[in-house]
Amino acid sequence: LDKIPYWMGYNFYCDDERCKGHNMMCEDWELLQLFRTMKEKFKDDEIAFEKVKEKYLNWMLDRDLYFVVGTESRWNKFLIIAIFYPPKAKLK
Repeated sequence: LDKIPYWMGYNFYCDDERCKGHNMMCEDWELLQLFRTMKEKFKDDEIAFEKVKEKYLNWMLDRDLYFVVGTESRWNKFLIIAIFYPPKAKLK
């Protein structure tokens, strides 16, 4: 299994006035596999990382974004284990 040379995750705020922000690593299989696929295609880590950022930051702006969160029991730290990103709901 390839080690991904970049930290991949999201920095975000909850919809709660008390939220001080979150910085969560993402272990979503699809995200990590996209990096591997782009690395194989372009033979360059930096280009592969840019392609991942293009999808998981820019392209996601037009989607509803939900995180499936779990804990890493060894350190009791939350991390994103899956991302669900359906098209944005169209309100009438």
